[in-house]
Amino acid sequence: MLADPRVRVISIAAISRPNDGAILAMRCYDPARSLVFYRPLGGAVEFGESTAETVRRELLEEIDREVIVGRRLGVLENVFVYDGRPGHEIIFVWQADFADAAAYLEETFTYQEDSGLSGDAIWVYPDKLASQGIPLFPTGLTELLKRR
Repeated sequence: MLADPRVRVISIAAISRPNDGAILAMRCYDPARSLVFYRPLGGAVEFGESTAETVRRELLEEIDREVIVGRRLGVLENVFVYDGRPGHEIIFVWQADFADAAAYLEETFTYQEDSGLSGDAIWVYPDKLASQGIPLFPTGLTELLKRR
């Protein structure tokens, strides 16, 4: 996640594992604050693309998995500082499910973003992260997930 002087419109996938409700999120690190945090997979909306299409495209690009996009859970505004630089995002949060149920059996997904950033996405429990002081971004996502 790179800070950008413009407002970015992004779309993320809230994929919940059916057997226990864990959420798939990528592990991220802010070196300026020595902060580990998690964020669901997704990315920037391209011109002419719907935010639901963005989720499908991004998951296919990042982890090579097809998803079925369900309902929009909400829209969040995220004004933040990452690696010492300010950022501003409008984030569409979509409920999504893997097209192949076997994907829910995988514990780790290696992601690769267009920016060259790569790492692991794992199943996390928002309340457990919060109790450990580990943020799940964007701010407000945990509350959105509880309302669904």
